[in-house]
Amino acid sequence: MFEEAVRGVDVHAHAVPRRFLERVAATGLGAVDVARSGDGYVLTFPHAKPLRPAGGIMLDFEERLRWLDEQEMERQLVAPWLDVHGQELEPAVGREWVRSLNDLLAEEVAATGGRVEALATLHLADGDAAATELARAVKEKVASGEYATESEVIRDGLRALMARDRAVENWLRDEVGPAYDALKVDPSRAVTAKRIRARLATEHQKVSARK
Repeated sequence: MFEEAVRGVDVHAHAVPRRFLERVAATGLGAVDVARSGDGYVLTFPHAKPLRPAGGIMLDFEERLRWLDEQEMERQLVAPWLDVHGQELEPAVGREWVRSLNDLLAEEVAATGGRVEALATLHLADGDAAATELARAVKEKVASGEYATESEVIRDGLRALMARDRAVENWLRDEVGPAYDALKVDPSRAVTAKRIRARLATEHQKVSARK
């Protein structure tokens, strides 16, 4: 029996390094427009509508660590926010885009003391370029001394993906399934939309108070 509770691992989260957005704004990479919106940013890819604003914990890794503490989470696995993967860009620009995004995300998670780990992204319009970027990311992990061999990097990545899959399966089996069965037996257990809105408002106030 454990003497204290085991802290959890969040295996589904997204992030965008603030420095990446600032670099895009400064260099005009990909002719992507970056506009400030409060404490966040709104990106607009060429010939497309503006994206949803990116701000708060999406950009701020110190705030992310505070959130993990509040949720009693030991670690978190993040991936670049889907909206900024840059798949809309031409292959040559897309290669530079994902390299910059991957590098700056790696720098951000390196400063978290191992509590946050990141998955890289690839520009899929050019398969050869995507394979080259993946190989570069693996080699840099070895060169940094974080891993002894490239095989270790790949094994660790696979373990992280397997852990994510297990966490989702456990959540579906242990929480979602029983909750659904209980709701069928007693529909009064359902949470009303009013209570959900009130809880979301409370959480929003907590986050806003920290800014």
